[in-house]
Amino acid sequence: LISDECAIQPLVRFLAFTGCRVGEALHMEWQDVIDGVWMIQRKPNCPTAFGLGWSPKWDKSRQVPLIKEALEVFVSQPRISRWVFPKLDGTRRDSLKRSWDSLKKRNGIQDFQLKDFRTWFNHVLKSEFGFTTKEASAYLGHSPDVNEAHYDPVSEKVVREKLGVKSLTATLL
Repeated sequence: LISDECAIQPLVRFLAFTGCRVGEALHMEWQDVIDGVWMIQRKPNCPTAFGLGWSPKWDKSRQVPLIKEALEVFVSQPRISRWVFPKLDGTRRDSLKRSWDSLKKRNGIQDFQLKDFRTWFNHVLKSEFGFTTKEASAYLGHSPDVNEAHYDPVSEKVVREKLGVKSLTATLL
């Protein structure tokens, strides 16, 4: 028997390998990916709780080329409904809160939010792939100002290395 916590593991991996928003992944349909590029766009006929359809944040569509790991998660998903990451019964998920909380508890994780994958992937785009802040912002779907203010992690190791490089004593004398 597969529990819902196990069923969300591919979705959690997809979030880590794309840095996408949870709502973007929950509304992802098979037809949204063409030749390895995910088209995140407005879906006026999407069944939502209030029947209003769905659209990306700020109603801004974008194209996201999927990295190899994200594409592997995508193609490994069973096609049980139009949704790439549906509930076990094939219907669209509205939330991950309970499943995510259960998964964290089962694995002894406390202070980690799903949105932390976004911060981590922003760091990966900039440090591993060489993206500029502007490029990483476009990929993740927010402004460069938001990228710098909210999605740029500060590493204690880097801070310590930079502080250890110079001495202010020589500068002040």
